[in-house]
Amino acid sequence: MFKVLLFGSGALGSVFSWRLQESGKAQVTAVCRSNYEAVSRSGFRIASQAYGDHVYRPSRVVRSVDEAVDNGTIYDFVVVCTKALPNLGDNSGLIASAVAPGTVIVLIQNGIGIEDPFMARYPDNAVASVVAYIDVTQPEDGVIEHGNNAVLTMGPPSPRLEELALAWRDGGVACSVAENIQAIRWLKLAWNASLNTVSVVSGGNDTRKMFDDAECRQLILRLMDEVFRLGRAATGAPLPV
Repeated sequence: MFKVLLFGSGALGSVFSWRLQESGKAQVTAVCRSNYEAVSRSGFRIASQAYGDHVYRPSRVVRSVDEAVDNGTIYDFVVVCTKALPNLGDNSGLIASAVAPGTVIVLIQNGIGIEDPFMARYPDNAVASVVAYIDVTQPEDGVIEHGNNAVLTMGPPSPRLEELALAWRDGGVACSVAENIQAIRWLKLAWNASLNTVSVVSGGNDTRKMFDDAECRQLILRLMDEVFRLGRAATGAPLPV
């Protein structure tokens, strides 16, 4: 059974770690910060259209990475679900005490180049890049509202990553492993960079309202085309659309 450390126990991290533990192939230790009291007391109370309502209790709930290793646990996977904010600094060191020889670092984050600081800090460990599509929120500490989507694409391929993907699939997640993970990252960026930007400048409109409006729709398409061209230049190949 895998030993998994979840770093970033918000809405996204709670659902994906729940499905991993539900597979029966993983024991999850969750590092909770602002929601520690609620989760340690009552677990994650999840209302999911895809999987039903459930109280998810990780195998262990801790306040910090150092606490997660204070009993000598060696983790097979460290799953990082925090926001990648390179403009605010390098946060790769925050998981250092949990990264042992053989530990695979799994980054479920948006952005381009997010792997670089982890690869530089942990040159002897595999770093997996993961793109996620999920509709989920945490309206209050430990309370999770999840829709129908839970999709992961991971890469680059390796036997360890294939094992992890199988566990996620056993837990009901649509999980695949891809060679062209960076192109898939650019594809996700095209979605985020265009829709998020137009939503803000149009007064907070949701996706349906933006696509119903001709001006918003044209602006979204122009932004997507720009990101497609950047992605093609960066990866050397057309994006897999």
